[in-house]
Amino acid sequence: MKILCKEHTGVEKRCKDAYEVAKAAGDALCAAVSEHCGGVKMELAFVKPDHAANLFTTSTFSFNLPLIEGKS
Repeated sequence: MKILCKEHTGVEKRCKDAYEVAKAAGDALCAAVSEHCGGVKMELAFVKPDHAANLFTTSTFSFNLPLIEGKS
């Protein structure tokens, strides 16, 4: 228990920092897809801002790249 308590120090900050990095990476990925796919907007499955404001700050996201024009 002592080890768990010691290692817990700063965990909230590490989670918040990881969330911010994931958010920046997701935003950059969406911008790059839009730039290279003629303005196509790619949806990113990620924590909504109102959830993050309530301290739900996961650092994972998922996405589906848009189809290449003329391909299915």
